[in-house]
Amino acid sequence: MASIAETLTRALELHQSGRLAEAERHYREILQADPLQARPGSSWACCAANAAGMDLACEYLGRAAALDPADAILPQ
Repeated sequence: MASIAETLTRALELHQSGRLAEAERHYREILQADPLQARPGSSWACCAANAAGMDLACEYLGRAAALDPADAILPQ
């Protein structure tokens, strides 16, 4: 089983290459293991926003910002 750091690295690689569904699966896996991770929450929000799931994006971006305001990233 991959560590959270390894899974996050893979998720970010997938996200950057435009493979959003696969990246989202990894972000979900991380958040199930540790819901207090800010980076995967904000990154997942970007995936959701890019896939037109703005309600979900706002929910996870809000959670990520509450956990770590400096690490919360905005969808582009």
